[in-house]
Amino acid sequence: MSTRSGSEDPLYNAIATTTVQIGRIGCGLLRLPLGLLPTQSRTHMERAIYELSRGFASLPGDFARIAEREIIRWVDEQPRYRRRDEPEQHLTVMITPEEAKAPLASPTREETPPSSPSNDEPIEEDIAELITDEVSASIADIERLIAEPPNVSITYIEYDPPGSDLEGEFVVITNASHQPVDLTGWTLIDEGEHHTYTFPQFTLASGAEVKLWTKAGTDDANNLYWGSRRPIWNNSGDSAILRDANGNLVSRYTYAAGA
Repeated sequence: MSTRSGSEDPLYNAIATTTVQIGRIGCGLLRLPLGLLPTQSRTHMERAIYELSRGFASLPGDFARIAEREIIRWVDEQPRYRRRDEPEQHLTVMITPEEAKAPLASPTREETPPSSPSNDEPIEEDIAELITDEVSASIADIERLIAEPPNVSITYIEYDPPGSDLEGEFVVITNASHQPVDLTGWTLIDEGEHHTYTFPQFTLASGAEVKLWTKAGTDDANNLYWGSRRPIWNNSGDSAILRDANGNLVSRYTYAAGA
């Protein structure tokens, strides 16, 4: 049961306000002759008047709450205001003999989503992590070689030096590339392939040159030594052929006497 407050019903508020004002007036009128009574008697009378006035003022609210309960009970007892329960609904399915003979369709099975790869199955990230630094460096070297072929060539041959040919002969090999070039396993041969020199483990820096001497000596960053006991390059004319470690022709240098 809900109880209406004074702020929700204007009529209720008006009755309450009027009742309070009447109670205040009555209380004032009753207190006029109290001044003639002794102090103790006057106190008891004022208390009685207060309780009487309070009871009188509360009559409208009590009456309204009692009336509201009776009105609600009366409405519930009236058939036309009572809430009718809705009848239950039943679903009736009729199956004909033809339908009964037809096989029941099996429920559609949901497609199983593809399983995610297990930890044992390699994925692209795992494969990439398996590549070692050496393999990565090799791939980088291949890409660099494709982008810029090594520009290594024979640029000069001292075939007829002053004094002893054996002591003064040399071939100049230059790297004009922007990257160092590994000459390990490369070969330098003369015309007719009578003499062959195989480069040891050696890297020619970018923009650098190395002299390959015919005589014997100790190799360093700028000088390599063939170790031959006699001259190699003919004074009348000859050719020098430079090949890489795979046998591919890299450079050919040909000279003639007096040129």
